[in-house]
Amino acid sequence: MTGLTPLEALWGGFATFWSIWQACIMQITPFFVAFMSAIFLITTERRGATIGFVLTTLFFAAGFALSFALMHSPLFMAINPVSPWLLKIASGVYILATGVLLFTNVIHLAEWLYRVAGFVLGVTFGIIYMPCISPTLSKIFTMATQPESMGAGLALSFLYAVGLGISLMIAGLLVVGILHTTGASKRHNTLMRRSFSALLIILGILNMTGYMVYYKSLILKPFIR
Repeated sequence: MTGLTPLEALWGGFATFWSIWQACIMQITPFFVAFMSAIFLITTERRGATIGFVLTTLFFAAGFALSFALMHSPLFMAINPVSPWLLKIASGVYILATGVLLFTNVIHLAEWLYRVAGFVLGVTFGIIYMPCISPTLSKIFTMATQPESMGAGLALSFLYAVGLGISLMIAGLLVVGILHTTGASKRHNTLMRRSFSALLIILGILNMTGYMVYYKSLILKPFIR
């Protein structure tokens, strides 16, 4: 046993985002910020639904934490009938579809559907994310592989992802705050929404084609000697 506490796991996920490990988290950071910004431009700047915007991102964080924990649970992967490869492709299809819908904005969803869509998108991000093993995550994964501590490892993995999700939301809120305070979100709403949505489309294509691993290698290359 590693003696890792729930608070340490939560803090580990949160702090990892603001450290050198961000180089690895860049796999998902710009794309989550893009999603959060696009949702803001649609639901808040156009309809004033601030609560809906915040809830959608919270649902995303919940979906991300859940799937991240399950995807790194040996117990779950042992009983999961769907191969990780197929899950990544399916996730890529969903991300691509989400990007297209946000880009075109031809379908106006009810507020609760945005939250459901945000949760499912969070699940897909948890599936496609290939984490680098930080010291905290190493301890958690060690617990998750031990028969006597699999349950604890799963719970700590969830908390780690919650901490990471909180940091992602803070980063997204910083970008959204800049867009709002500068007035750029109102002056260039359509252009910015389509630009952010295009990033999601790119992410979807990367995962559908298997090129996500090359993107990860590209962003990590400057840090590997």
